[in-house]
Amino acid sequence: MFQEWTLMWQGNKLAQKWFEGKLKLTVPKLYTKSAKNLIKGMQNSNPQEWWWDEFVNKNYNSKHLTGR
Repeated sequence: MFQEWTLMWQGNKLAQKWFEGKLKLTVPKLYTKSAKNLIKGMQNSNPQEWWWDEFVNKNYNSKHLTGR
């Protein structure tokens, strides 16, 4: 579901159909509350936010990313 979620945000319509189908069919079958919360969090967020905030907003350069 994670891969479908990221592809969906990139505009992949087929991935969106798969993701939405799994929301209806797979998520209700999840056992743990944490698994359900994880999917709910993905559903309501943008997969690009974490790296954008971490590397672009904080203005890190390639030295920070590569360690060189």
